[in-house]
Amino acid sequence: MADMKVVTRASPEDKLLVVTGLQAMDDQKVAVIGDGIAELEAFKQADVSFAMGSGSSINRNNASIVVTDDNIDSVMKGFQWGRNIWLNIQRFLTF
Repeated sequence: MADMKVVTRASPEDKLLVVTGLQAMDDQKVAVIGDGIAELEAFKQADVSFAMGSGSSINRNNASIVVTDDNIDSVMKGFQWGRNIWLNIQRFLTF
């Protein structure tokens, strides 16, 4: 399983730069977490986007996943479950 890197407290402009920069590298999947309208471009560019339930409706409508309890631990559990599901699908198709 690949290592996970986390960048916190980034401005919306920095989030977009990180997303585009990491996606330019080989085999990098990028997720963005946010709650404001300013992060919309990073949301659209990212492979997976998480919107907080208390955030703007525009972000919730454009996000891949909406975290209803506004807890970062829920986002981490979502990553773990998503990876497990993906690995199980790969194993099934190999079988």
